[in-house]
Amino acid sequence: MVSMVEVDRAYIIANAQALLDECKEEHPNRSYIRERAEKILSMV
Repeated sequence: MVSMVEVDRAYIIANAQALLDECKEEHPNRSYIRERAEKILSMV
């Protein structure tokens, strides 16, 4: 059985990755979003 921690971790990584992908497009807060996403990825 997969633990909830593993599920949460996969979900967080997927979301952070999606944010990083979004940053490739023009976005006013692009650098802030990238910074947050990288920080999230470094924590998991």
